[in-house]
Amino acid sequence: MKILNEKLGDSMKENDNVMTAEEVSGLLKVSLVTVRRWTASGYIPHMHLGLRMVRYRRDMIEKWMAKRSLSGRVTRVPEVVLPVQ
Repeated sequence: MKILNEKLGDSMKENDNVMTAEEVSGLLKVSLVTVRRWTASGYIPHMHLGLRMVRYRRDMIEKWMAKRSLSGRVTRVPEVVLPVQ
């Protein structure tokens, strides 16, 4: 019985890692429409389970968020052009 419980526990941990679009929108604090738009464009990591079912792995979303926060937006310093004399 202990082995069965361990297997069920592992399975439940794996299921905790799989998220719906609604859960992702809550995690990222963006609208559901935004998550669906990002999914359709391939901007956010996702997986298809069948023809219409889309799910997201929490670990992949967290890695994606970390990568985005590390890279951030690069602020460009405008070039100064000095006249040639």
